[in-house]
Amino acid sequence: MVYQSYKLAAEATRQTATPFALGLAQNAESVSSALSKSVKRKRSDADEEASSVAVPTPKKSCEEGDDPVMEVPASGFGDFGAALARIKQVREDESDPEQGQKLLFWGALDFRAANFKFPLANNETGLEYLSDETIKNVKTHLELLVTAAADSISDSCATLLKVMRTVVDNGSTLDLAEVKSLMMRGGVPYLVAALKKCVTGFASLVDCTDEGAKETLHSIELLQEELLKVDADDEETQWLVLIIQQMKYNDCKPNNLTERTVDAYQIIPFAINDCIGLRYGDGASKADATDKQRRASSAGGKRVDYLHIIGNLELGSGENSRRGWHDSDLIAGTKCGIAQIRQIKEDLGKNLTERHSDVLSDMLLKIGTATYQVHDGEMSFRLTFNLGAELYALYQWARVKLPDDLRSTLDMAENFLIAKVQYLIARFYSLASSLR
Repeated sequence: MVYQSYKLAAEATRQTATPFALGLAQNAESVSSALSKSVKRKRSDADEEASSVAVPTPKKSCEEGDDPVMEVPASGFGDFGAALARIKQVREDESDPEQGQKLLFWGALDFRAANFKFPLANNETGLEYLSDETIKNVKTHLELLVTAAADSISDSCATLLKVMRTVVDNGSTLDLAEVKSLMMRGGVPYLVAALKKCVTGFASLVDCTDEGAKETLHSIELLQEELLKVDADDEETQWLVLIIQQMKYNDCKPNNLTERTVDAYQIIPFAINDCIGLRYGDGASKADATDKQRRASSAGGKRVDYLHIIGNLELGSGENSRRGWHDSDLIAGTKCGIAQIRQIKEDLGKNLTERHSDVLSDMLLKIGTATYQVHDGEMSFRLTFNLGAELYALYQWARVKLPDDLRSTLDMAENFLIAKVQYLIARFYSLASSLR
């Protein structure tokens, strides 16, 4: 079975019996079932870095003249030969002043949907060099990764998200202020009782003479039953209600928000959680710095606003983009994502022998690094994925507005939970491989 290594690695982790390792195993197993700003450097610095890595230096293990980045992936998604040839052309065109601002230059194919083509709106995707079948195969797999992560959110938290969204979307007056008041007075049980009251109220509005009335009433009954799943002691549920309590009313936030004010009010509360470390504020990515050293570049690691780390392993990043830096920040996030995947692959390679090659390939099919970027009052969530060899895919799974009401707060929270699962999966496989 393609995803059997989830269970194998989960069992290996379970044998260590540490609470942290068990938590990682549980996240990985649930995914298995579902799958079955920093201060910016001057332009001259960026140009110097781009020119220094135009043709990556092969690893020592490669034969003389080989370029590992140009090897054809053997991942089963399809034929990437023409796309790799185009990447080589882009890298060799030193007359192009925007060379380093192209995803192809960094070995990444752009799988963002048409409605997500900003920033880097005019980017050459590279998809025109792939067959329709290959594009479909890759997109289906990337969608499955995100769906699996969403399905891994606890039943309690997922139910709370679903019911609150339903209540808000159907004309309820429930808002941030009321939810915060309910939580202060009686915690999660008070909130659940209020939601049940709202849902029951929907039934009184149904016209029983309508053709679909019976089905509507049945849906309302199911929604009421689902509220029984909400567990006040569930960690993700506690995280969600804490987020809601931390959100400030619009009239409490300063006017003319600065970049760092947006960070403080609308991003940091979501970016912090108990199982993944957050380094905030103009920090250089160590993974990107190490990646540059492999290519004999003297440039430092990319500076990003948010770095998500467990131990010494970087697992994701985020940017709050100032006007004029949207494109560069997207490139920075993608580069960091690629470097982090390479770091994870290197970590896995240290612990898995040649006889584990099939398991290693299977593990890499589950690993993507999640990144996010703030631009124009919205947050974009993306996934960087290794297609095989040194070819990568950039995929965007959501764009939501920055939280300023209950609905947008729920949307932001859900997508940060999806990103968290991606971080945990990557760390899980790195940890599990060391137990073999």
